[in-house]
Amino acid sequence: MALDKRQIGLINGLLYYAQFTNPMASVAPRVYARVVNTVRPTRPVLEILSDIQAILAEESIPVESLVIRGKSENEIREFLKVMGEVIEQRNPNVIRSGRPVPQNGEWFSYQELGHSVFLSKGDIAPDYRSSATVWVLTPTNLYPTAKERVLGEFTENFIPYALHGLQYKDTEIYAKALFKRLSATADSKMIAELSSVLEQLIETQDSPLLDEIKKATGFDWTEDELRWTFLQKFVGGVIRRLREKQSAEEH
Repeated sequence: MALDKRQIGLINGLLYYAQFTNPMASVAPRVYARVVNTVRPTRPVLEILSDIQAILAEESIPVESLVIRGKSENEIREFLKVMGEVIEQRNPNVIRSGRPVPQNGEWFSYQELGHSVFLSKGDIAPDYRSSATVWVLTPTNLYPTAKERVLGEFTENFIPYALHGLQYKDTEIYAKALFKRLSATADSKMIAELSSVLEQLIETQDSPLLDEIKKATGFDWTEDELRWTFLQKFVGGVIRRLREKQSAEEH
């Protein structure tokens, strides 16, 4: 299967910050901070790791299709391999097939959410339908409330490093990405509850949830008018999409 535009774009984005270093793999931790952490709101860690695993599973990488020139396929593969390892080290609740499991527990397939297996620390994570499987440790709280889902999203993906230069970011892209994640496994009741929680979040700068987010992430959305306006616009976009989804399901 040929790599898609998103995967080609990921390779280019990661290589951009490593292209002038030899070997490129030596700067993987720096690239994690500069790229992976920066794009979390729109491209969470799991999605990036899944794409890296899918790229490495391909028989060949179309080097001629890349913007970054002068790098061999072997160099690129080694860099992506180490990049995947760095992501796993920084996020011990995810692991790729063929890699040693970091802790005991029930792990589910990121690509097939309905499939899970119990794995012990040190086991080699198995393949499931493909060699590009990414496994996620089942969370302690299997049934989070709408508020817990929203707080978890902000804590995990809307970290300070990812929010530099808000004036240059597109609120609609942020809204689309967050809506996709929040609504993925939500029934109509949860969708209504998520809308309510998000409405309360941006209703006033004194929202208790805003204070919880600040304590969890270190980022104050009410520090200035730019941040507050951005939050209202992008969360408003999520609410609009949730309402549209709920309306469509009711009819």
